[in-house]
Amino acid sequence: MNSPPAAMPHATLLDTLAAAELAFAHFNAHRTSAAEGAAIDLGGSPHWRWLADASRPASAYYSRAIARHAGQLPAEALAELPTALAAVELRPSEFRPDLAAALQAAGFRPEGALCYLAGRPPSERLLPAHPVRRLTASETPLCFDLLESAGTPFPPARRAAKQRYYCSDAFQFFIATEPTGAVLGWSTLFLDGGTAFLGNAFTRPQARGRGVHAALLAARLNAAAQAGVERVFTDVEHGSQSQANCERLGLRTVTLNTLWLRQA
Repeated sequence: MNSPPAAMPHATLLDTLAAAELAFAHFNAHRTSAAEGAAIDLGGSPHWRWLADASRPASAYYSRAIARHAGQLPAEALAELPTALAAVELRPSEFRPDLAAALQAAGFRPEGALCYLAGRPPSERLLPAHPVRRLTASETPLCFDLLESAGTPFPPARRAAKQRYYCSDAFQFFIATEPTGAVLGWSTLFLDGGTAFLGNAFTRPQARGRGVHAALLAARLNAAAQAGVERVFTDVEHGSQSQANCERLGLRTVTLNTLWLRQA
């Protein structure tokens, strides 16, 4: 990888990350929505950015807000939020006793942490340990078959309705295989302007521990470099093997945000 993302001011990096992550979540909301034409709002106010999916108001992923600019966030800014949001995401620099008290008074409680990493695309092509290739639009049925094999139903009607969201230039789908062609795992990459966001990766149970995740990661970083993006972002479970793999290939942990959930 090139040098870590410290060349960009940290607050600016976090703002870019928040915009990229919410853009990806907005795309995912449309991609996974059970109802075509669902009201999905990617909105904001002077102090906030938010995603509000009316069909999934209780989802901490599809119904949440994060500060528009990293740093000091006044407690009175909570009044700007839509009342239906399920979650508020706070960066470490935004956590203060008065804001925590205001969130608690509004019915929110801290329920977990979100670990984000950032980096630049590699300047030299990485060599995955397994064969990895990107599926073309004509191979979207294979993509659906793989997702269905992992537990996500894709009946014919859903395939027809969602096909345009998969295996495109913006949402790329990669598979890692044995030399024989047998699929070991798969992963996604979302491109939006000058950023790339590494989406979910899945390794078949029988292939775990063989470097499949790292191979899929290397292939997606190569794709981000080929696309000419300036920054690559992802989120992982803090302390996981995924985080270790990302850091081994040059990504760096840039923030560990607290997720505050609205109590029912």
